[in-house]
Amino acid sequence: MTIEDPVKKLSDAVSQNIANVLKDVRVKVEQMVADAIKAELASFDDAVVRALNDNFTKRLDTFNFPDESIPIKALRFDQAQTLSGDRVAGGIIRNFNSTGIQDSATDCRITILDESTVIENQLLSNGLRVVGDTSLEGTIRIVGQLDKTTDFYQTLVAETAQQVGSSLNDALFAGFSDKVFDIIKTQGISVDKLSVGDKLLIEGGKKLSANIQDSNLRTVGNLKELQVDGELMVNNGSIYVGKKRVGINTVEPGGALSVWDGEIEFEVSKASENVGYIGLPRKQDLVIGVNSQKNIRVMSNGGTEIKKLHLGSMSFESDSTPPNYAGTKGAVVFNSNPSEGGPMGWVCLGGAKWANFGIID
Repeated sequence: MTIEDPVKKLSDAVSQNIANVLKDVRVKVEQMVADAIKAELASFDDAVVRALNDNFTKRLDTFNFPDESIPIKALRFDQAQTLSGDRVAGGIIRNFNSTGIQDSATDCRITILDESTVIENQLLSNGLRVVGDTSLEGTIRIVGQLDKTTDFYQTLVAETAQQVGSSLNDALFAGFSDKVFDIIKTQGISVDKLSVGDKLLIEGGKKLSANIQDSNLRTVGNLKELQVDGELMVNNGSIYVGKKRVGINTVEPGGALSVWDGEIEFEVSKASENVGYIGLPRKQDLVIGVNSQKNIRVMSNGGTEIKKLHLGSMSFESDSTPPNYAGTKGAVVFNSNPSEGGPMGWVCLGGAKWANFGIID
């Protein structure tokens, strides 16, 4: 180590101390200057205010106020610049404001009388405490909650419960039970075993016991077996079973089976011993067909109309003109428009070859 190192460190330390001292001096000088300027400005403001007050007071002494104005001598500028309310009477003060009052109304909203204070519009308050009797008129709306610890709340609950208890009657309980049954209808009831008295009604949650003899079921699922003693009616008479007879669209079947469609009744019954009957019991025509065709028509006058008759391999039908199509050999077409000298009909000789038969003479 050389002699220059300690000298350099000492020199740096002295320089740093001098810089810190200069910095503190500069800050203190700046603060002293600012305080002095502020004090001078305050003195200047006071001087300006005093000069304005003196000038204003001199002008008031020589100013001619209009008639009925407030006398200038009633204003005491030497007493904190206040105007006593005792010297103000009559008239309306508009745009009135004070430390605790802000008047923004455009019309009279509060009237103070000896016996009452009238508020002409809504009263809004962060809190309200009334001492003494209170009478409220009109609809009362409470937004929030009532304090359940107050005497008012406890008395209200007790008296309401007493009145409700005294008003309970059979009609109310009947309405309540109806509501319960409505809920059961819409939401159902879940039980594994249900008994009434000592009679078991439901067992295992899905089996009706044999103790149920009368019911009014509206909807059931798929039935594996159904045994009915007495009459059975489905869909308000769409199917009726009773007295060893079945009716469709009727509850008064005329035979063992009666099917009604509009004014038509189709009946299956016993005509006599060892003889059955299928037909229409009234004076109406019966049509029998397949493939939406009216193949056989049994008429009410006793006649039977057959569109095309087959006897073995032979077919019989009628037409007004000779056939011109390929038919089955032996097929017969009767002439539906016979004339003198004309054929009674035509018989197929095979293919499209037809021959007249039965010349009408």
